[in-house]
Amino acid sequence: MATENTVTTLERMANLLRIRSIESTQAANSGHPTSCASMAEITSTLFFNVMRYDP
Repeated sequence: MATENTVTTLERMANLLRIRSIESTQAANSGHPTSCASMAEITSTLFFNVMRYDP
């Protein structure tokens, strides 16, 4: 079970992903920012909490 701190961190990361995807699609004058925004929660949870990623 995720702690309250973990949930808050993941929510912040999801919001940051939304902001960055909107900025990127705006800068490129192309893309689908709504698709990116809708996947932000899933992506932040998988990438920053579930997957074992060690660059």
